[in-house]
Amino acid sequence: MNNINILLKNISNLNKQIFKLYQKNKITDKELDQWNHYSTSPPKNASLKMSQVKKLFKLRQSGNYKNNDFILVIEPQNYNKVSKLTPKNMMFKKNTFIKTTDKYVISNFHSGKSLLAHSGDGGDHGDLWWLANDAMYRWLQRVIKKANFLINNLKN
Repeated sequence: MNNINILLKNISNLNKQIFKLYQKNKITDKELDQWNHYSTSPPKNASLKMSQVKKLFKLRQSGNYKNNDFILVIEPQNYNKVSKLTPKNMMFKKNTFIKTTDKYVISNFHSGKSLLAHSGDGGDHGDLWWLANDAMYRWLQRVIKKANFLINNLKN
């Protein structure tokens, strides 16, 4: 968990450097948009799934959960630290469960056909929740490597 927090902090600093390069017109609007999309699009195995949300939701409903009933996540919109998603989290305050062929809603989480957990706008729109797992760690390392490459090539 600490290692992921360190990587997230590094990415935040690198993003600031990339934005400064954008302000100096060394990066175009299109390149900045591409970077922003790349740096906020983890692989599916590093994204919170609605099946994981459903387990915590059911534990909250039953009232029978323990201190070790949690998932390590990186919350939107800032994606700046790892936190524990527990059945007590405010995201589970609504007692809503809807599953259709094109929509999945569990309390304040929702998904379209992707079955990845979002908050905010409906369906597969809004803010994707990330998992703090090995796949995330590897992906963050790749983002840092690409950011450093981009910065080093544009500073010259």
